[in-house]
Amino acid sequence: MTLRGAMTSVAGRLALLLCGLAAVSTGVALVLQDRALDQELRGNARDRLVASARTADALIGDHLRGVASRYAAISRTPELRANLQTRHAPTLSFYASQLLRDQEATLIAFVSSDGESLTAAGDPRLIEVARQRTLGDRGGAQCIEVGDAGAGARPVGGGAWAGCRYPYGQVEASLFASGGDLYALVAVPLRSGKQLEGGLLAVEAIGEPLLTRWSGLSGATLHVGPLEAGGGEIEAPVRSLAHLDLRVSSTYQAERETIRRARANLVASGVLALLLALGASLLLARRFASPIVHIREATDRLNRGDLDSRVELDRGDELGQLGQAFNELASQLTASQERVRRAQRLARFGNWYFDFEAGEFEGTSEFRRLLGIAPQGPVALRVVLEHVHPEDRDEFEGVLQAHRVRSAPFRLDVRVQAPGTPERIVHVRGHARNRTASRIEGSIQDVTERRAAEEQIRYLSRHDPLTGLGNRDQAMEFLERRIRDAAAGPFAVIMIGLDDLQEVTDTFGHAVSDQLLVEVAQRLVGNLREAPRAGAEETDMVARLGDDRFSAVLEGVEHARGAAAAAERLLAAVRGPYDVGGEEVSVTTSAGVAMWPGDAARADTLLRNAETALTRVQREQPGGT
Repeated sequence: MTLRGAMTSVAGRLALLLCGLAAVSTGVALVLQDRALDQELRGNARDRLVASARTADALIGDHLRGVASRYAAISRTPELRANLQTRHAPTLSFYASQLLRDQEATLIAFVSSDGESLTAAGDPRLIEVARQRTLGDRGGAQCIEVGDAGAGARPVGGGAWAGCRYPYGQVEASLFASGGDLYALVAVPLRSGKQLEGGLLAVEAIGEPLLTRWSGLSGATLHVGPLEAGGGEIEAPVRSLAHLDLRVSSTYQAERETIRRARANLVASGVLALLLALGASLLLARRFASPIVHIREATDRLNRGDLDSRVELDRGDELGQLGQAFNELASQLTASQERVRRAQRLARFGNWYFDFEAGEFEGTSEFRRLLGIAPQGPVALRVVLEHVHPEDRDEFEGVLQAHRVRSAPFRLDVRVQAPGTPERIVHVRGHARNRTASRIEGSIQDVTERRAAEEQIRYLSRHDPLTGLGNRDQAMEFLERRIRDAAAGPFAVIMIGLDDLQEVTDTFGHAVSDQLLVEVAQRLVGNLREAPRAGAEETDMVARLGDDRFSAVLEGVEHARGAAAAAERLLAAVRGPYDVGGEEVSVTTSAGVAMWPGDAARADTLLRNAETALTRVQREQPGGT
């Protein structure tokens, strides 16, 4: 990995981490800020709207008091009260029309003290509504008093001329709605002294221009509509009228703009944080990439077998400690590898792996030494096979290919011969490196001496070390094999004993007695070879069963007479004399015979019967059969 590539990789990871943290923190801050700002600004907007509703209500009260004061002043003229007393309709009608025109009212009406209409000018539809609003049950509407008693708002009760002290007070003013429009109603009592003569009802429309001016003064939109209608995003009631509602409303646009600006500022901060994260990642990458690359390059060299690879880092931080740890590990690995090489050299043991795709071997120095191949670099399968014995090549290549198909571990012994060295036997093991079986690894060990030792042990376990004849175990195996092969026909077991071997040992010593036993064995074997019988070319067998006892298995002997004749011939052959170490030695011999299948059906019984016969002969007639 190059420094540029490492910096790019480290910078990319750091940038991803730092930018992720910046993005997540910015997103969380946006969510929390939006939620907090929205709740706070909505609460503030509602508080402002309630204040606007109170302001609008005060403006309406001021307007009603102004209208009431104006008509109260008009009602004080003596001519108006005199004409009301006379109830002269044309005159009252004239006054009503004149007031309607001068005051730009919607309705001017004169009513009697009992509430009956005397005359009116203006919108005739409002006469009855105004009269009922003044004299009848006004259903919770509010009114304003004007006069010496002061101004105030109170609910209107039922009954003629009741509420707001009209007609017992001075003037009553209230709001009402009709046909979807809003009106101000003024009821002025007309008296002559203490005598109530009637009253003046004046109705003025509250139009859109006035609502607009009030909206500007209150800071919110003032509008009239059905009780269930909504005029804005947030609303607050001002006054409730019959079937209509006077409300102030406002949008949330200013608050939205505030939230948008706050969000934009926070996003800008997040972008700045991302840029800082990118810059920090580049600086950190430059700081960390160089030592990482040095450690990586040293690791690659170490992996390629360069055990002298070290890292030079003059740093006191964790990366410097990591470099020191790497150098210590490399030193330990070097020492360990050297110990492994020495151990493998002593044990003649090596490791290897084979890549099926490339068709090449890689292995340790001992693997290469055992095969006599190049000390370094990959080795083709063809080259390895050239160092395997021709008779073992197909088997070795076959287990490799079978392993590729079945991924099963294997072990086998093959003969190899490196140039200029004798043929050796190596034990090869292999197992899959991964599930795809594209690569196999294993070991190789020189087992030449071990195999020779095993063969020697195996030989000694079945042979007499002095004479080279088979021992009792081999004799038993031979007899059991012969008995299983019943079609071969009958045979005889002749047990031969040296009666005075102990005397020879006592007289001449162990060396002479050992040489005597060797020559006895040779004479027995020579006698059997010189007197072959039909069908017995490879089936006779001589074994030493004890210090002074030998056994011979003779094929083709069908009856006791033939077995006795064979025993006499063997006794005559081994009886002597012998020239052993310059000494002439003679021995007395005896023989016991057992026939198969007549005397026994099992191998151990057959040998035991032959030994029993020999013992009886030695006891009764030494030197006989």
